[in-house]
Amino acid sequence: MKKLFIALVMSILVLALGACSVNGGKKENVKEVYIIEYVSVPALDDARDGIIAGLKEKGFEDGKNIKITVMNPEAEAAKLQQMAETAVQKADIIFCIATPVAQVVANEVEKQFSDVPVFFTAVTDPVASGIIENAQRPGKNVSGTNDLNPVGDQVALLKEINP
Repeated sequence: MKKLFIALVMSILVLALGACSVNGGKKENVKEVYIIEYVSVPALDDARDGIIAGLKEKGFEDGKNIKITVMNPEAEAAKLQQMAETAVQKADIIFCIATPVAQVVANEVEKQFSDVPVFFTAVTDPVASGIIENAQRPGKNVSGTNDLNPVGDQVALLKEINP
């Protein structure tokens, strides 16, 4: 899952960061990358570390050509809202880890009329949770990967193995 997310995002990231030549009215070589992780747990920590490793693998390194800001509200709604507001105002690209983060950031992007690219992971159903309009055409400057297991396929395989 992590590798799929990284491959998808890295392709888009190269284009997004390359296209970001103006930030706040002045040219900058260092792009602002914000990663907001909902809470510290091993699976979400792995997603964060995978994003950072994927960026580095594609030539985007913290302190060299990008500045990575990692935020974590530890599941506190008020802190998450403040972090989302800051990220949308300052970031050239935002990575959201977990459904609540993606929901708040997507809403904040819309509220601020921002065009900052937003990518999410560790979201089970981005359509049902209101993050995107549909999986094939998200309809916003927001995209990412879901972690919904193909339950129907799994049940069919179980029946095939053990009728």
